Amino acid sequence: MKKILTIFAALIIIYSIYYDLTTGTLPISTATAVAEIDRNKDHQPEIPFMVKEVKRGDTVLSIEENIHDGPLTVPIEQMVTDFRQLNGQIEPNRIQVGEKYKFPVYK
Repeated sequence: MKKILTIFAALIIIYSIYYDLTTGTLPISTATAVAEIDRNKDHQPEIPFMVKEVKRGDTVLSIEENIHDGPLTVPIEQMVTDFRQLNGQIEPNRIQVGEKYKFPVYK
């Protein structure tokens, strides 16, 4: 009897996790979800930037430190995210010598 109850409880838990992941616990209409996504696209924060050409031996971090005359005032993760956003999702470790990129400027 305990095995049957354990299996039944496990099935209920698995089903509830599946339902939560596919449908969610708080239903939201598709129109509301689309409107929320569109509203977020239009109001992306403007990131101030400076265009710099990459020279041999440069890294995104070294260029950022040169722009700010010292160490960064923001976490590296934020700088990487901002760099990707400004440059069409280009990874910082994929920059090319001679190319120009937008580098975020922080106050």
